[in-house]
Amino acid sequence: MCHDFRFALRDGAREAHDCVDALFSQLDFQHRQDYQRFLLIHAASFGVLGHYADRHCLTQDLLARMNAQLKADLAGFPASAFTPGAPVLARAPDPLAIDYVVCGSRLGSQLLSRRWLQSRDAVVRAAGGYLNLPHNPELWRTVCAALSALAPDGRRAARIVRDVRAVFGLFIESGRGVQAPAMAEGQVQ
Repeated sequence: MCHDFRFALRDGAREAHDCVDALFSQLDFQHRQDYQRFLLIHAASFGVLGHYADRHCLTQDLLARMNAQLKADLAGFPASAFTPGAPVLARAPDPLAIDYVVCGSRLGSQLLSRRWLQSRDAVVRAAGGYLNLPHNPELWRTVCAALSALAPDGRRAARIVRDVRAVFGLFIESGRGVQAPAMAEGQVQ
């Protein structure tokens, strides 16, 4: 048994996290349509989380900035034929579940920004505000410390694992159909 809940959470949510990673690895940021889909999926998913992030969330302000920047980045694109799924959560997630995913997404964005930098498409390059929002290592350490302070076998810990999986599920639901247009038309993107 893992004695630090932060690591138990990572292990407990690994499969859902891997599904999200696989979803985004399908997208080629060299292509405007794929990068727009990436932004739309994030806007849909983080938009849902924005409804639940309250004063108990350490990342409430960060999430608001992320949502505003996603909206600004998407404003530079023409209307998309891709419509993200309409994700919902069955209940409000624990604030630490939101914090874990929101802060973790900033780490992931640092990696994804390398792919974005390779694009030669001016519209894609102009829409880098979300990916370039700064990562706050101190906030990440604070979230990690809060997670580590929880008993790994407690009820709250079990709820956070379920909630993090559900939050990752928002991205998976939002991304439904990402491959469908290209596959249906027999095109390679």
